[in-house]
Amino acid sequence: MHPSEDFTLNNDGTEPLFVQSWSEHKRRVIKPVLEWQDPERVPCRVGFVGCNASKARVAQWVADEIDLPLIHGVSKTIDRVNEEPSLIERYNAIYLAQLYEEMKCGEFVADNTTMDILANIWYDIERKKLAAGMLTNILANFTATITSSQYTIVFYLPPGSTRKAKSLDKSIRRILDNFMIDYVPLIGDDIIKTKIAVHYLEAIGMADSGDEEDDE
Repeated sequence: MHPSEDFTLNNDGTEPLFVQSWSEHKRRVIKPVLEWQDPERVPCRVGFVGCNASKARVAQWVADEIDLPLIHGVSKTIDRVNEEPSLIERYNAIYLAQLYEEMKCGEFVADNTTMDILANIWYDIERKKLAAGMLTNILANFTATITSSQYTIVFYLPPGSTRKAKSLDKSIRRILDNFMIDYVPLIGDDIIKTKIAVHYLEAIGMADSGDEEDDE
């Protein structure tokens, strides 16, 4: 059964990790992987999720507005350096590279997240009828554990009109729901999406408003 359908993973004793049901799993208290050193200084780690053509552009504009580095093009970089990897090798490399970039930057805007990568893994594994239960079990468990502390803000963009986009969106929304991830939906044209995201970050103190002026 495709794990994104109901988040139930059966185990015959051969899988390295065993989760009976994501509905049970999500009720457990998971200690954050990243402990904020100062509760008054929560790092700004922005993730954009969704299968939307304008996601990279909006993320770039937001990164420019709040002066944070953009994590972009991880999968394309992996594809350039890896010569004809298997599907499993490719996704392993993409996932680890994405995580490395996020850990290295500290504060960032990412136009792709580990949640997007997990949704793409499920999509390709189901489409190509691959036996990859071990990979999906490990990455689903790991993603569920780190996501709440990996991103302090998640912006969700609705999908495009293609069948693939809608299928990926279904998995992404199930991940957001079952992993109990709070997110802010962005709708409208790209300029409006950018303004909503920047204004939200300013309102919660994650970005400078730019309105402060020294009046002598």
